[in-house]
Amino acid sequence: MTAPSLLSLGERVAKAMAEPYMWVVRTPAALKREPWREFIPAARAAIAAMREPTPEMIEAFWSGLDDHYPTDENIPKCWAAMVDVALSESDDHGIPIFATTEGPKETFQGKRKG
Repeated sequence: MTAPSLLSLGERVAKAMAEPYMWVVRTPAALKREPWREFIPAARAAIAAMREPTPEMIEAFWSGLDDHYPTDENIPKCWAAMVDVALSESDDHGIPIFATTEGPKETFQGKRKG
């Protein structure tokens, strides 16, 4: 079974939402305040919005099972497949909703990763 993350899903989502804005928060005192906490309400709303999967997400779930019953081992793979489908969605004009950019990103401590 995959080891669970040490951070809750809500905390991971809030930190991911805060990440693009962290360039303005570089002082040790500001980082100590944990500014990502301001994103908790938005993170909760984002997670709640995913409560009802799209038909494509459901299809990805069943595809991830590989003709097996759901188990602790394959549920994370199915979940990841469902999220991947959601992240690959396009608008009514076929334009990707979540455009990705490659390249290094900064962490909350201001160090480069990637």
